[in-house]
Amino acid sequence: MVRAVTTTDTLTQRVLLEAIEGGGIAHWARVEEWDGERSATIVESGGVRHSFDLDAASAAVADYLARNPDFDPGDVDADLADEIVQMSLFGSIVYR
Repeated sequence: MVRAVTTTDTLTQRVLLEAIEGGGIAHWARVEEWDGERSATIVESGGVRHSFDLDAASAAVADYLARNPDFDPGDVDADLADEIVQMSLFGSIVYR
């Protein structure tokens, strides 16, 4: 099944790019595999592996948008992307 790309999907892709290629998660994880667009395997500094993809991050992005209705998507940076990835994986910010 192919689904249409929504604004949330586009923003989520940007979050993934900033987190992975922009170095947002580099302080607590390394990227083991990355398809350049939708999915990655990341490994925490302690060795725990996580499969992470667009679908996994979408709920955290939607939640962030709901809490920040005036958010400008142009404001996505590595720090915000890191927070969204951590919220998606852990339900809170674990690594500062």
